[in-house]
Amino acid sequence: MRWLGHLFSIPLTALLCLTISCGTGSSQTGLDTSFGTSGKTTLDFNSADDEAFAMGIQSTGNVIIAGRMSSSGQYDFALARLKTDGTVDTTFGTAGKTTTDFSGGNDTIYSLAILSDDTIIVAGTASGGSASTFALAKYSKDGILDSTFGTSGKVSLPIGSTQDEIRSIAITSTGKIVAAGFSKSGSRFKVAVVRLSSTGSLDTDFNTTGKNTYFIGSGDDKALALTLQSDGKAVIAGSTVTNTSTLTSQMFVSRLSTDGTLDANYGSAGTFSISNSTQSGLKDVATGVSVLSSGGIIVSGTSDNGTAPKLLLAKSTSAGALDTTFNSNGLLATTLNTVSATSTTLSYVQSEGTCQASQSNGYVIAGGILTTSAGTDFGLLRVNPQGSADLSFGTYGLQSLDFGSNDEPRAVVTTGSAVFVVGKAYNGANYDFAIAKYYQ
Repeated sequence: MRWLGHLFSIPLTALLCLTISCGTGSSQTGLDTSFGTSGKTTLDFNSADDEAFAMGIQSTGNVIIAGRMSSSGQYDFALARLKTDGTVDTTFGTAGKTTTDFSGGNDTIYSLAILSDDTIIVAGTASGGSASTFALAKYSKDGILDSTFGTSGKVSLPIGSTQDEIRSIAITSTGKIVAAGFSKSGSRFKVAVVRLSSTGSLDTDFNTTGKNTYFIGSGDDKALALTLQSDGKAVIAGSTVTNTSTLTSQMFVSRLSTDGTLDANYGSAGTFSISNSTQSGLKDVATGVSVLSSGGIIVSGTSDNGTAPKLLLAKSTSAGALDTTFNSNGLLATTLNTVSATSTTLSYVQSEGTCQASQSNGYVIAGGILTTSAGTDFGLLRVNPQGSADLSFGTYGLQSLDFGSNDEPRAVVTTGSAVFVVGKAYNGANYDFAIAKYYQ
């Protein structure tokens, strides 16, 4: 398994252990063939490796995709805009694309937010020399850097001394930017959360400094996903290493109050750790998190025993304990192989979780990498709040998509009528941005 600290995407290959709800499993949803070519499209920047990690939908329905593109051996921030039919919108940036370099090193966008005026905030990491920092940029709705944000549209924010990465951002009701990721000083990574004003300066009403960094376990701790509750509290998910010799890890969920301090009313001192109790010696990682209207929290990611990674979902109560109404024990760990209830064989041998989105009805779509004998595919699995597969979605709750030989999804976004998934696809020589659109 590739170390998810690299990108924390969701490899998927799962359904064996799913509780099958009513239905025949026949596909009632599928690719929207009015988008791109038969519901999917790819985008190349300059005939080198390009990888998308984030996306958002503007009020016009246009799609913003963001990640990184390779230029002269280094990565730069990269964004593109597609029209509602999946074609490149040439009015965005330069011929539909925008790239940004911070300081000549490797720069990557991992998260994106579209504001109410359709302007765009992106966040990730920027490196220069021997260290990397939190990095954010703001663009106009048409892909031009906004000079009122940070310095000439960019913010470079060092947290530790060597390696800092933002993996997820969210915008508060007052327009402030909450960003979560990890920071390294010395030999260990720790969770790092910041809050910025709408112009990119640290908000000192958040933990007095604008920052909160903390350890959870005895090893590396990384925040990989973030969402906000309706009351403004930040819910953060990721991984915490529990054994520094074997690198065994658990999923974790933390909740921060609006003042930036850990919420003592959640879990143990603000954090709840989750492990796949069906196996031992696992590396469990959360890469997606959603808060339901009931207050429950669903996380998804990967449970890896070293041979066959599984997609792992877990549900926490609003107080920070496993919710046993979800799949009877609060956990769903599954590797797509044979759906025993139907004796149907699905030709996937392992799965890793990479992304997640929630819907207004409490259903959650987890995205991940489906591994086959021929390579890797995009996969989407939809489950209801009780942890059962939604049989109206694809084949037994699963949508799979092959762009080529090696495809990996990185983000999933739902709208009222559609599900978008974005990542990378191999074209035979290098990787391109890849995106698909499904009917809801």
